[in-house]
Amino acid sequence: MEKQSISEKVFLYFMGSMIIFVAAIGISVLLKKSYLAHNISGSELWIIMLVSFGVTFLCDLELELEKRKDSLE
Repeated sequence: MEKQSISEKVFLYFMGSMIIFVAAIGISVLLKKSYLAHNISGSELWIIMLVSFGVTFLCDLELELEKRKDSLE
């Protein structure tokens, strides 16, 4: 497997972070609209938001650990 240059790694890390950020914002907006339309309750809203942001945090953590592993090689 061909090694990636530093600029490619930075670009991929940046794009991955942006995709995760946009997805989190999109989920938040959809959940807010559902809550205001009384399709879901407040407790369901908090559970869904905490789980989605937890997954986002874990994805960012995985990217960070992968970046550190690559820098050690």
